[in-house]
Amino acid sequence: MTDTQMNPASAFDDRRRRAPDAGTVGDLSPWDVLRGIWARKEIILGAFAAFMVVAILWLTTVTPTYTVETRVLLSPRSGEISTFDAESPPLLPDNQTVLSEIQVLTSRPLVARLIADLGLGANPEFNPALRTPGFLGRVTVALGLRDRRPSTDIEEITDVVLSKLEVYQKSSSRVIAIVFTSPDPRMAAIVPNRLAELYIEQQIERISGVNSEATSWLSEQIADLRTKVQKSEAATEAFRTKSGLFLTNGSTLPQQQLTDLNSQLSIAEADRAAAQATLGNARSLLASGNAVNSAAEVLQSPLIQNLRAQEVTLRASIAQMSETLLPTHPRLQEAQANLAGLQTQIEAEVDKVIEALENEARVATARVNSLRASLIRLQRRMGQLNQDEVKLRALQRDADTNRTLLETFLRRYEEARARSEADGQAANARIVSRAQQPGEPTFPRMKSALTFATVAGLIFAFLIAFLIEVFARGFRTGDQIERATG
Repeated sequence: MTDTQMNPASAFDDRRRRAPDAGTVGDLSPWDVLRGIWARKEIILGAFAAFMVVAILWLTTVTPTYTVETRVLLSPRSGEISTFDAESPPLLPDNQTVLSEIQVLTSRPLVARLIADLGLGANPEFNPALRTPGFLGRVTVALGLRDRRPSTDIEEITDVVLSKLEVYQKSSSRVIAIVFTSPDPRMAAIVPNRLAELYIEQQIERISGVNSEATSWLSEQIADLRTKVQKSEAATEAFRTKSGLFLTNGSTLPQQQLTDLNSQLSIAEADRAAAQATLGNARSLLASGNAVNSAAEVLQSPLIQNLRAQEVTLRASIAQMSETLLPTHPRLQEAQANLAGLQTQIEAEVDKVIEALENEARVATARVNSLRASLIRLQRRMGQLNQDEVKLRALQRDADTNRTLLETFLRRYEEARARSEADGQAANARIVSRAQQPGEPTFPRMKSALTFATVAGLIFAFLIAFLIEVFARGFRTGDQIERATG
């Protein structure tokens, strides 16, 4: 018989040592844990009550803060006068511009201006030196380690204001949100609104300053340009007078003369060609023995036309008399003699017409030669005039350039002066939503905080009970004893 069989108590102790610790998770079923937790409901209620007391004490002692938002919309950039460029259409602010304006809103100079404007340096909320010192603070003052006088360090006050300020872009829009947090609901609304106003005032001052500088600069340039315009125009007119290049109907006098000579020469050459053609035709008819008196120029002569009419009448009379009279009849012979005389006169007049045609051809040729000579002389003169005209155009361009610049600067000056003298200046931003004084704090929110504290307190209380139940040692049920003793 073994020692275990001989001594039951010894066997129980041995199994007790080999068995896991009573009360571990391996020995407990879920129902055991729940029963154990319920058995400790007083602990749960106590822990929950203690948690809620701490939470309520914290809620009643913590300083509530108010967070309010002001929104500023960036408008298309305009209002500034450029000294050189012509007016360009307003440009919509891009994302980089919005981010840059955010940096301006949070810049220390602008915040320092806000502090001075609202007198925040005299407010203990923003000036730590004005706050009531604690025990340690009073000791340091008594020991002379700290100045008794309130601090007016603007940098320290600026840091406090910036720590309460948040400026950011609303989504991807051109709207900038100015958010400020303060324990004073009135101050929480005043600060962002005034910061936005100062930001817009600063823009107006900057635009007004730029316009004033542009006005002064343009005024100086205009005076200088007026002198240049007068000198360049005087030089142009002096050279025009010296060279004789006067403009009439958009061209110089030599140019008009050249144009007129070319036109006259063309007409003269046409007249000469016509005269020579008419003369050649008449000579051809005369040389061929044809009736030259039938030519158009001959027929146009009134005297020849009259003689031809007499000839026709006389021929008719001779023909009539020839029917009744003999060829030797005196009347018939007289009529034939008269006819011969008329023909002689007609031939003489025809010769005169041909002589006139020859004279017209000679005159036309002489006119052509004269016009050609005049044209050659004018063309030679135009060579020098062209060089003078090049110089004149250069002087004219200088005068035109100076005049155009003067007109541009005068227009820009009027714009700058009008904007500088305007009662109201247009900024590139405007307030679209002003901060309103809040009625309830944004932190802590009492209802949400109590709800959270209740849930957290219950979780905390049940967790305490669960841990006590799991890690407590000893047997709680008969089943645990049976498992431990076998």
